[in-house]
Amino acid sequence: MVSLSVAQATRHSLEAWQCDAASAARARRWAARFAKVSLVLTAELVLAALSYAFAVYALAEARSAGWASEVLRTTLGWLLLSRVAASESVRLYRRSLRHASIADLLSIAKTISISTFLFGAFVCLQFPRLKIPLAVFAVDWAFLQLLWGGLHFGVRMAKTQQAVWRTGGKRVVIVGAGDAGMALLKELALGSASRYRPVAIVDDDPEKWGRTIHGVPVVSDIAGLAKLAADTRAEEILVGISSATSAQMRRILAVLRHTSIPVRTLPSLAELVDGTNLRRNLRCPGIEDLLQRE
Repeated sequence: MVSLSVAQATRHSLEAWQCDAASAARARRWAARFAKVSLVLTAELVLAALSYAFAVYALAEARSAGWASEVLRTTLGWLLLSRVAASESVRLYRRSLRHASIADLLSIAKTISISTFLFGAFVCLQFPRLKIPLAVFAVDWAFLQLLWGGLHFGVRMAKTQQAVWRTGGKRVVIVGAGDAGMALLKELALGSASRYRPVAIVDDDPEKWGRTIHGVPVVSDIAGLAKLAADTRAEEILVGISSATSAQMRRILAVLRHTSIPVRTLPSLAELVDGTNLRRNLRCPGIEDLLQRE
């Protein structure tokens, strides 16, 4: 009985310790998220205040000496309140800065536009003596679009620019400018961990020739692949056509038969169901690529 009681007490103590450790870990994660959210919201408000102050002082030349100070003293608090409400309405300050998307850009444009309209209407009705010109609200709207856009997309733009400036990596030519090829191109050209450097794209659709996608030109059709690979000093050919038929694969390999450039291809669509990293799914074409996929 004594040994059983000791074992139970030990088990209860261990469970309590594990519970306390899990609670502490959750508290730390919550504190980290709260700190990040607070920092983003504070940055948004600081930028909103700077934008509004810039707009007011930029159009204060034709006003009296103390007009700009009076406008800011009277309306700045209301402005910040409207910006907080706008950001809260779409949880803008909770959006990921590392993975900002077009949806985030649209949210920024809509929240700034709506809050600017409501704030401008409120100020004009509530403080007509200030005689604030509509141009102040227009300048503030435009400038804040740039500032909040830079805040939320700055990390993404910096990563993209870093990838564009990258000069190292294996030089590759991508075959196919369809959806799969473009997804592969985006991951290779803009991925910070990519070991590849796309130098050209080939596609049989002449309407795509001459275009530049993610900084990489669409040059010619598959028939000119061998010459293009030599001209660009390509080290590898990547077939970005996940639904390529055996006839297409035979044609590509026939074009490259007199070269020593290795060829890699995406798996079929069925093989891609369980994976999302196209770079890791690249493989050398096998006999099944030449016999199946018709």
